[in-house]
Amino acid sequence: MAEKNLKNKKAFDGYSDFFLAKESYSEAEGAEKLRETLRSFKGIRSEFLEKAEEKDGLLLQRGYIPVYRLSAEAEYVWETGGSKSASPKEHREKRTLGCVLTQASAALKMDEWKDGGSFLSDGGERPAPIFEEYLVPYRESVRRLKREAADYSPDSAARIALDNQRYEVFFIPVLQATSHYEGKSYVSLINLNNGACVAAYPVSEKVTAGIGRAKAALKTSELCIAFAALFILTFGIFSLSEALKTGSSVPWAAVAAIFALELLPAFCFFRCSARKKADLERRAGENGKSPGIFFAVAFGVLSWIGALFAAVVFGLAVL
Repeated sequence: MAEKNLKNKKAFDGYSDFFLAKESYSEAEGAEKLRETLRSFKGIRSEFLEKAEEKDGLLLQRGYIPVYRLSAEAEYVWETGGSKSASPKEHREKRTLGCVLTQASAALKMDEWKDGGSFLSDGGERPAPIFEEYLVPYRESVRRLKREAADYSPDSAARIALDNQRYEVFFIPVLQATSHYEGKSYVSLINLNNGACVAAYPVSEKVTAGIGRAKAALKTSELCIAFAALFILTFGIFSLSEALKTGSSVPWAAVAAIFALELLPAFCFFRCSARKKADLERRAGENGKSPGIFFAVAFGVLSWIGALFAAVVFGLAVL
């Protein structure tokens, strides 16, 4: 344990102030908040929920996740208006910068801690245990603060000086709840400071089957969209080759219109690709409804409508 505490202490070298957030919920209250959250999911597997409701259904571990708050006074210096007859004019501007850095899920609301925490002096002991997978290296915090300063720069050529830098660490009490079901471990987290939860759970067989159908439909739709894009590209290449011929009467507006229609399948493919399996499972698990395939079919049809327009333009303006 001493070796682990030493490792944790070294992990925070470079930070200035340390705070321990208030624990507003007990371990039992945190576990009950998780159960309430699990009950709200209509697509959850009922056997898993029943096991989580049991007294020993959740393996609980209390720990802390660090949240990093960075701040500094940034001074920007840049010059404008230099010429042979006049000296460049120097400009100066100061701005207070700040940002919060955490590796935890946004659903845990780690940056919304309640008041009532305590200050830990630099020589004080860090709370234990700390969930080390959520540590952020000091150099990453420095990079983040410099990037924030650059993003706010009033001039791209401005020199930036950072003063009064503060690298604060807030240790947020978190309850980790693990439930084992059918050979898999589902790890949930409960923020004991503000009560926010991130729940992990298996969805019902009905929802799982629906997700499978939706994924298959999306894959088929992506294939159809790709063929539609190839179809439009073929017409575009043929129309371009005809327009480049000597004495051609093919209007360039028609060539441009055919190539512009490529944007339609590109947009459809992007939207289909954006529907990740994890997102489908999350939504289906929350509302208990199997994902429909209308979305996938609609974008496939829309792409081929674009291909049909390309064929019509090619036929009227090129042939």
